[in-house]
Amino acid sequence: FCMIIGLISVFVYKMMQAQSALRRGYVLMYAVLVYGIVFLYFDNLFFLRQMYLQIFYIIIFLFVPYYIKTIKRRKNTK
Repeated sequence: FCMIIGLISVFVYKMMQAQSALRRGYVLMYAVLVYGIVFLYFDNLFFLRQMYLQIFYIIIFLFVPYYIKTIKRRKNTK
C-alpha cells in the first residue's frame, strides 16, 4: 500500500515539473482522484483512513500556497 502511494507521489512530482500550469492542475486532480480510489478500496481499515486524511491535508497545505503564488505571478505578468 505504501508503495502505491510512493509511486503516485513520484509521478505527481515528475508531472509538477511540466511547464504548463493547466497540466499541473489536471495532474493534481488526477492524483487526488487516485488517492480517493485507493482510500475507498482500503476503506475498512481505520489506520489507512487516518493515513489518507493526513496525506490529503499535507497535499492541501503544500499546494494551496503554491497555487496562490502562481495566480499572483499570472496577475503580475498581465
